[in-house]
Amino acid sequence: MPTLHANEHPLLGALQDAFGDLVDEGAVDIVTVEDDAEQDACEVQADEWTLFIEGWPVHNAWIALDSDPEGPEAFRTSLEAALGEGDIAALTGLNRTLNGDVTRALAESGDELSAALASMIDADVEDA
Repeated sequence: MPTLHANEHPLLGALQDAFGDLVDEGAVDIVTVEDDAEQDACEVQADEWTLFIEGWPVHNAWIALDSDPEGPEAFRTSLEAALGEGDIAALTGLNRTLNGDVTRALAESGDELSAALASMIDADVEDA
């Protein structure tokens, strides 16, 4: 049984702070990863995407879409179609709170789609 609690684990608290409004709207769920031996991994789950995030400080993250993009040229448009403005705003806020650890972990994941999301989050910060 997962043991992460927002008042006991800073990652879960940061996720709840960033995604709280979306959780309240029923747009996303934040779940702990039950088979995580370190008890420091979570997923943010939406209808069309899942974000895996792990560690404190965050050292591993990736994004999965329910509909796979046809190729790297479609990554950005697929991400924009799956993630709404509120999702991007929450990710941007989380990344800001965690001093860039989210985009760093996404970019270093070895997954091109996750790296594309990191670029989108960084661009969102620059536009703000």
